Amino acid sequence: MAQTMTSVTIRKEIRGFLWMFSIVTLGLSCARLHYTLYNPPTDPLNSSKSYHDPIVVELIVTSALTYAWTTRLRRYYDAEKYDLPILFALWLVGAVFATLQWGNLTWCYSDQSCRVLTALVAFVWMSCILIFALLIISWFLVLVGETDDFDDDSSI
Repeated sequence: MAQTMTSVTIRKEIRGFLWMFSIVTLGLSCARLHYTLYNPPTDPLNSSKSYHDPIVVELIVTSALTYAWTTRLRRYYDAEKYDLPILFALWLVGAVFATLQWGNLTWCYSDQSCRVLTALVAFVWMSCILIFALLIISWFLVLVGETDDFDDDSSI
């Protein structure tokens, strides 16, 4: 017997992936923050000078907020109308600034710090896309009138 894909099932799957991506983004952002605090003498990106990446702090806050949002047990469609646009704006700002700052690091890909930044940019964009998908689904559900139901998310 085939299982039908309902909007609740699809949203649970997307939130599960978003939960994983937010954990990975949090870990990569913390690794980058640690790298900037303890700058090695062989830094290929900044000539071993002390520096600070403000976008990393924004990514840490955004991924922590997303992690907290994905672990809530009950969600109402009406509440998602307000939560998702804020999260989407935070992820989009983080993705744009991370891409502007670290968009093309192929020249130093042999260095671990460049690989961490490349992975960070990739996971930030994937998280942004998942938030956008949830936002579209949520808006669609509001348009068709499924705003009074709640989603018991105890399976995640």
